[in-house]
Amino acid sequence: MSELTLVEQDAVAHLALARTVRTAAVSISVTTPAEYETAGQMLVAIKGRIKEVEEKRKSWVEPLNKTVKSINAFFKPVITEWEVVVEGLKVAMLAYQQVAAAEKTKAFEAAKQLAMQGIITGTGIDAAQYQQLAATASAHAPAAAGISAREHWSWRVVDATKVPREYLGIDVTKVNAAVHTGKGATSIPGIEVFRDDIMAVRGA
Repeated sequence: MSELTLVEQDAVAHLALARTVRTAAVSISVTTPAEYETAGQMLVAIKGRIKEVEEKRKSWVEPLNKTVKSINAFFKPVITEWEVVVEGLKVAMLAYQQVAAAEKTKAFEAAKQLAMQGIITGTGIDAAQYQQLAATASAHAPAAAGISAREHWSWRVVDATKVPREYLGIDVTKVNAAVHTGKGATSIPGIEVFRDDIMAVRGA
């Protein structure tokens, strides 16, 4: 017979007694000093029974809690080590994505300038140069199985004295909304807006 079965049987026995007493207690009335004294004695006895049941519960639970605590202590440093590796890889991958995004933006701007220059000077764009810029500008973002990254902008107060009254409090919801809409172009005096991408990892 397992310990869990013994615990259940013990609890069922206590529950049966409690229900029997509760059923009998429905008809109890206190109208005389003698009944008052009897009710008091019952209360003391029941409180004692509750204490007994609670001690019984603890006698079953405490060893299990100690076991759980020990197991958690064994595995916590393992999880911590893996999390350190995960964060390191995230930082490296996000840095690469930001560099790739910057290069893509730069290629777009260069292609646009060359196009404008060709219109002004009538010289057109060198085909090979254009193809190279177009390939960089249209390149897909790097991808890896189980990994997704999304653009995320955050902010920090750098000079509270310059923050406009409408953002004082500071109204985090309002600032977040402004940053979410304006992204890198957001301009709020006294607040620095910066990119803080988030990477989600899906387990295998």
